[in-house]
Amino acid sequence: MNKQPKSFYVIASIALIWNLIGVFQYLGMAYMSAETFNSLDESMQSYISNEPAWVTAAFALAVFSASIASIGLLLRKAWSHPVFVFSAVCVIAQNIYSFFIQKDLQLTTQNSIGSLFILGVALFLIFYSKRLRTVN
Repeated sequence: MNKQPKSFYVIASIALIWNLIGVFQYLGMAYMSAETFNSLDESMQSYISNEPAWVTAAFALAVFSASIASIGLLLRKAWSHPVFVFSAVCVIAQNIYSFFIQKDLQLTTQNSIGSLFILGVALFLIFYSKRLRTVN
């Protein structure tokens, strides 16, 4: 078995933490209290209320599969690569909805950059896990 450089464990650990944060964000959205929902501005309330089930499912699948893939990456499992690919497809589906379909929320530069950053991380993890497959 090839010994991984220390940077591998740092990157894989950060990937796991990053994706677990995504899980907690999903859970926060899925189980948002009425009080919290009512504290949001009108456009965000409309966005959440009108979000199709497939977008919510894509969010859930993206963060949970990426977290599982991150665990696989830490364990140096080859199956982490296709799971990261699946997660990125889910992120792309969310972005298609947010950028091109939804009409409730005006996308700001900050939101757009955040969405593209998340996609960039997802793509990085695909290529990083692919490199792992070729190294082992």
